[in-house]
Amino acid sequence: MESRNIKVIDEHSIDRNANVICAVDVDGSDYVVYWIERDSENDNIFVSKILKNIDGTSSMVNIDDATEKEKMGEVVKGLVKYAIDNEENKLSSKSITLPSGKNVNVSSVLFN
Repeated sequence: MESRNIKVIDEHSIDRNANVICAVDVDGSDYVVYWIERDSENDNIFVSKILKNIDGTSSMVNIDDATEKEKMGEVVKGLVKYAIDNEENKLSSKSITLPSGKNVNVSSVLFN
């Protein structure tokens, strides 16, 4: 995956370093899953929508719709559980079916 570290501005207008975990396609929409270190003991996982640019790169946008935000929160929880329960040390398939029945396609993403 390209550009694993990116800069984001949080809800308090603070520049933060974010670390891309993966891009996912859920129900035909693209998202990026990433984590930000909050302090020396805690990291937070976030998900944002991806808009594809004409030059082949992508941009991140906040998810404003409450229903979509809740759905993606459940998908990310399912992905974390899948990663914990999976005995392999790598993703063996680019398509994952979560216990909820939701299909998630994992891919790479390039940010400009």
